[in-house]
Amino acid sequence: MNDCTVFIHVYYTGSWKMITGKCSQLLDAATNIIVSACDDDVIKEISDDRYAVVIQKVTNKGKDIGGKLAGLSYYYQFCEPTTYLAFMHDKISPQTLNAGYWFDQLYEIFTPGKLDIAARKLADPKIGVAGSSAFLKNEYSKSRKNFDTTNSDILLRLLSQYQLQPGAFDYIGGTIFLARDAAFRNFFRINHPLLIREDLEEGNVLDLENGTNTHSWERMLCFIPQAAGFKIAGV
Repeated sequence: MNDCTVFIHVYYTGSWKMITGKCSQLLDAATNIIVSACDDDVIKEISDDRYAVVIQKVTNKGKDIGGKLAGLSYYYQFCEPTTYLAFMHDKISPQTLNAGYWFDQLYEIFTPGKLDIAARKLADPKIGVAGSSAFLKNEYSKSRKNFDTTNSDILLRLLSQYQLQPGAFDYIGGTIFLARDAAFRNFFRINHPLLIREDLEEGNVLDLENGTNTHSWERMLCFIPQAAGFKIAGV
């Protein structure tokens, strides 16, 4: 896929090799690769590799969402717009028993066969995001007018705050997907990514018992395109 900017947040040592092993076709053709990382050993691992990347050293604020927002800030300030965007991170999730399954399924979209399918999906001007069909979710209850998640109250507040009215509330769990730049550009032209990042939690927060801004923005990154009239496609 040509004319694509790739955003990658890397937290764990060893993850960069796993990601590049899955995504070499996309990375080899990428116009920009913008990587965020917290740890010097991780940064060295990335710097020593063959890819020409922009590396941002960030604090662990908002986990991968915070890293992606930092990357978006750089992109909108310093890069020529590309037609497509790709969002990924090292989906290791030590607290999850089946973390390997999550990683393999979410990253399958970047393997040669699936990447071609995703590109054809995004060729449809109505599609704004394409991700793993296994993690295409919708938690919204039309009858209750809320979300079946601990993040419901925060999501309702954010939708009101940013005056978003999505046509649907689909999202790709794990926040690893391909997208159109046009699905995000107008929103982030008005709402600076770093200002959004300021409200995210520090550290490796979970949303098992209470909602978080971080996990809410995992969903918001897919609600934004749907509020702009685009649809989410599973691959």
